[in-house]
Amino acid sequence: MTERIAPAADRDYFAAYLNLRGKRGIVVGGGPVAALKAETLLRSGAQVTVVAPELCPRLAELTLVGALRHEAKRFQPGDLVGAEITIAATDDPAVNEAVSAAARSLRIPVNVADNAALSSFIMPSVIDRPPLQIAISTAGASPVLARKLRTLIESLLPFAYGRLAALAARFRAASKRRYPEPDARRRFWEDVMDGPVAEMMLAGREPQAVEMLERMLEGGGNDTPAGMVYLVGGGPGDEAVRDNSRVIDWVRKIHATTTWTTSVCTGSLILAKAGILDGKKATSHFASLDTLVELGATLARERVVIDGKVVTGAGVSAGIDMALHLAGAIAGDDYAKALQLGIEYAPEPPYDAGSPAAVSADLVELVRGALLTGRP
Repeated sequence: MTERIAPAADRDYFAAYLNLRGKRGIVVGGGPVAALKAETLLRSGAQVTVVAPELCPRLAELTLVGALRHEAKRFQPGDLVGAEITIAATDDPAVNEAVSAAARSLRIPVNVADNAALSSFIMPSVIDRPPLQIAISTAGASPVLARKLRTLIESLLPFAYGRLAALAARFRAASKRRYPEPDARRRFWEDVMDGPVAEMMLAGREPQAVEMLERMLEGGGNDTPAGMVYLVGGGPGDEAVRDNSRVIDWVRKIHATTTWTTSVCTGSLILAKAGILDGKKATSHFASLDTLVELGATLARERVVIDGKVVTGAGVSAGIDMALHLAGAIAGDDYAKALQLGIEYAPEPPYDAGSPAAVSADLVELVRGALLTGRP
């Protein structure tokens, strides 16, 4: 019998989210830092009281409109009675220490700005896509690293994911009624998040997403919508997509309903993994052409390749060329020319280095290596 080993206490903080809606929160301090802390509490629905002799313009504004209550006085320990959370943000170390001591004696969670030693909790860097929140903490080891990671994740996470989370919350009760068994309900929501409902929400087509989700909950199933053009993008992360069997199955279903199925850059590898490019001419980013062939496509070294209803573009910039080809095929040459004029698409790059054939082998290998390692 294997002996069970207790988990190591390898972290300084317990990660949690607090429900402060309607609860009393105290902010001690009247400056800009205190204003930021007060606004964070207000966004969480707390009833905020600011204790400070004077207020900065932002706190004065929030007081004037009734968003928070101001007690124009110096801090006293009794100010914390009845509070659920306390934040100290003054430039007086003695006041901050007094707030920390009073809060701890009353067993009230307390945060002292920029002083983890006086705090019973710390405030992480947060990516906000309401109601979706992602919190990042280095346990105070490196706030700069936490901010850097927040910036990185923010750049990868469109605001539409917040709307998707809100949609899930809206239909959560209905899903429990429709699927009372937890495993069935989990599978249902996996289908939602991996399928056309999520795609519609991320594309800004909320009414259509709501209609399809309602139909799924009524027992209509996850019908794959018909569409004229479906574009599969590529770039960093395409390997994870190719390994996701749900996504690959969904791409196959979508392809059966489209007038045109298209890809840009390494999106063609996803089409190939789904079997859509078997025996078809196709292209991809130059660094991925060998993989494209290994997945069953017939390599064509053009910038835009059309084989039946499947259109593939090479590197990411080929997407504009591909769009103009499709516009001409769907709406006519004059319409496509109007689109091209509308965006003034007449590229004149300063260098003739837009394809491997135009540059040295050393430069090709340098760029290929950078793409593989993710390093410039």
